[in-house]
Amino acid sequence: MKTKRYKIILIFVLALNLFLVDKVFAATMTLNLSKEIAGKGEQFYVDLMLDPEGKSINAISGGITFPSDKVSFVRSEEGKSMIDLWVEKPERNDNAVNFAGIITRGFSGVIDPFNQNRRLPGLIIRLLFEAKSSGKADFSTSVFSIYLNDGLGTKIQASAVYHSIDIGEFTNNSKYLNNNKET
Repeated sequence: MKTKRYKIILIFVLALNLFLVDKVFAATMTLNLSKEIAGKGEQFYVDLMLDPEGKSINAISGGITFPSDKVSFVRSEEGKSMIDLWVEKPERNDNAVNFAGIITRGFSGVIDPFNQNRRLPGLIIRLLFEAKSSGKADFSTSVFSIYLNDGLGTKIQASAVYHSIDIGEFTNNSKYLNNNKET
């Protein structure tokens, strides 16, 4: 009889939990490429953007994979990033760039200058690549671990995203030096 009562109480508590517990909020990640078509030898940027969807984020970790036979990783640029403390600086590991960082005051989006009530996605990391061989180069993110700035460090996840660039047969030796394009 006691076990039956415990089962009923357990079922009641679990059912109540489903209705009262906050849903896990997901943030949205996007990959923005500086161009859609590049020539062999040409450099281009891949920007990882974060839309916290109304929540305040204070930590993030994950990575971006790339086809090392089609492109080579040149460097990461963290200067305009929302992350101000790197736990793991962006570093190449085979065909991926992995990183982890903290946003000390939290990030809830970039304020839209035309609508103060609207928040826009912010830059997490900018990666510079150079095209090596012709074909389609696919970039993808891992499933990112994101932590809310809620005093509890509630973990949420952002789904993996994909983007690609076509690398043509032509050669273009455009290079970027310190955020400026050199031809």
